[in-house]
Amino acid sequence: METESTPPAAAQPRRWRLRFSLRTLVFVVPVLALFLSWIGNEAGRYRRDHAAADALWSKTGALVDSSGGTWNGPPVRPGELIRGRLYSPYSRLDIGFHPYAALEKEDWEAAGKLLDLHSLQIYQYDGPSDGKTFEHLPRLTQLQLHESRLTENDLRQIGELEHLLWLTCFNAFPVSVAATGPRPFNDPRKLPSLTLAPNSWQQLETLQLGGVRLSPETLQTIAGLSRLRYLSLETCDFDPRSLDALGKLPELEALQVAPTGIWANLSWPGEQPDNIDERTLGSWGRLPKLRTLDIREVQLQDFGGAGENLTNRWSQLFELRLTDADLSPAAMREIAAMPALKVLILTGELPDPQAIAELGRSQSLYHLCFHGEGVDLAAIDQIAKIPTLEALELTGKQIDDDVLRRVAQIKQLTTLGLYDTQATDAGFDAWKNHPSLQVVHIRRSKSFTYRSLEILAKIPTFSFQESVIDVPGFNPLIDEELQAVEHRGGDALQHLQRKGLVPADPPQQ
Repeated sequence: METESTPPAAAQPRRWRLRFSLRTLVFVVPVLALFLSWIGNEAGRYRRDHAAADALWSKTGALVDSSGGTWNGPPVRPGELIRGRLYSPYSRLDIGFHPYAALEKEDWEAAGKLLDLHSLQIYQYDGPSDGKTFEHLPRLTQLQLHESRLTENDLRQIGELEHLLWLTCFNAFPVSVAATGPRPFNDPRKLPSLTLAPNSWQQLETLQLGGVRLSPETLQTIAGLSRLRYLSLETCDFDPRSLDALGKLPELEALQVAPTGIWANLSWPGEQPDNIDERTLGSWGRLPKLRTLDIREVQLQDFGGAGENLTNRWSQLFELRLTDADLSPAAMREIAAMPALKVLILTGELPDPQAIAELGRSQSLYHLCFHGEGVDLAAIDQIAKIPTLEALELTGKQIDDDVLRRVAQIKQLTTLGLYDTQATDAGFDAWKNHPSLQVVHIRRSKSFTYRSLEILAKIPTFSFQESVIDVPGFNPLIDEELQAVEHRGGDALQHLQRKGLVPADPPQQ
């Protein structure tokens, strides 16, 4: 008997089903718990950070700006996710008061609860005489205080911040009334003292101090900051002999020092503050990386005493700024011998013209500025000998047509600035065929006529401000118009001709 074979059943398509087993649950549940825990932790960080910020936001009379305080995305920042951060906390706060106001105890406590505050800037802060203030912010890397009334309590706590990279601290100068009259004057005797323990601020790179008293011990501590690159001491009270120690700063690139008497009313009646002397400059001259030096109100017979042999002295100094400096010819000869000096800016009371003439010995000066009266034709004759000079700025009524004609003989000059001068058409006429002049800036000069405008308009870049323009119908906004024309690639001379300020065929004078 034959048996009929049953054909095999057709294979059923495989159905995918989500199947949970004990092994799957053992793996999934912890991962899900970790994920939810992470989300909850980030949400908690958000709530705590914003609660602290809101407490500061509500401060009456304060203007607040900030960075941070946002969720990560969109767009997503991969770096934050790698660090496990879904929420980026507040990292910077700018607080401005008007008028002066204090942060209360509750405000400081709220600031201390911010999760990742690294930068704080405050304007017109009025500090308390006691209590915790900056001690609440140990993670700060950048602190800027402007026009504030700081107390020694504040300064002590600032001095204990270990992670600072940048500190700007400008204390509003305390005021007294002289017994001889009702006029208030700034009184250095009331300056708060900044006291630093040894090894403070070891990470600091930028330090700007104003309106504080610095003891010799504090300046010794500052001189031990091995990473400091920029130092400014403005209207601070200190023993000038202590400044010698700053010559030990190995990384210092920029140094600015101004005594408490920088302005006439900044010292009490009958008192003249001490300042930098030749010995101090002898110490600073050995700074291996110093590129910028700015000093004020000095009287110097020399500039460190090395003469013109500056081996291992001022080897990197690129820019020197001197304000109200009384310098002898010997001091100017030392400045002229600085091997890397490119920019020299003299402001206020200038040295004697005979001393200025010593700059003609320089073989490196590129940009020379005189923002004060004292440069005469004889000094210009010597300055014109500087072979590298390409930018020159001159100020004062002694800058007349004869000086302008002599300056025009500096054939490599590319930039010229003239302020409060007596120059006229006759002086500018010497510049009409100058081979390299590219930029001219003129301010508060006597007058311009058609001929002056015609000559200047042919220079690629020129501007004149607060000057008397002897041209009928002159528009005082023409300077802005010309800059706009040049920005668009237009021709300034043609623009002046279209305005009728410069005739196509100017009259001969």
